[in-house]
Amino acid sequence: MRVRQAVERALSACPHALLITTGHSLGGSLATLCAYDLLTASPAARAAGCTCVTFGGNRFVNRVFQRAVSALTQQRLLVALRVSIAGDLVPRLPLYLAPAANECKHAISARLLLEPRRPARPLSFGLDALGTNRDLFWHWPDPDVHVHHEAYLAGAHLKGRKHTLPLDVPWPLPQAYLAIIETTSIDAIGHEAHANADNADADAGSADGVRPNTRI
Repeated sequence: MRVRQAVERALSACPHALLITTGHSLGGSLATLCAYDLLTASPAARAAGCTCVTFGGNRFVNRVFQRAVSALTQQRLLVALRVSIAGDLVPRLPLYLAPAANECKHAISARLLLEPRRPARPLSFGLDALGTNRDLFWHWPDPDVHVHHEAYLAGAHLKGRKHTLPLDVPWPLPQAYLAIIETTSIDAIGHEAHANADNADADAGSADGVRPNTRI
């Protein structure tokens, strides 16, 4: 409530301001909840629209909430993107060791995947319609990369690491995001993913509702 009131006061004072929520790890989950609360409970925030960008967040919502967030993106009220690094353990949490864990989804379907160890495709953008990140289980876990989003996106070389994103890779949010959101039915992708899940020969992306990544 206090955050909502503070945002409304700020928008009243600066009506043309951009409303952005962002966070890393657990902060990404809080940023998502904050964006949803603002857009559903504050007329001023709904009129302004909101951008939400999360980094290395975990799965924390059910399918119903994920659909509600997707509806906001379809209505162009919310522009949302989650950034994940291949090998990061946190976006895979909670682990699929209990039935309840299978119900946990990522609220944001649009995903920017950083793969600094793959020079041929260090950055890709796609729609993870089921919000499971199961395709990341093909990557060897690396507990160190969870805090390296900024360095990889900036093209900086980390001490002891030779792999990073090239400096000439553009930020893909505006064009690639809108192109996918405009031409994709999230429910259709989710249905197709469930239908293909029993196909042992299906690749990781198709079996888990990940639309083929767009090379940036």
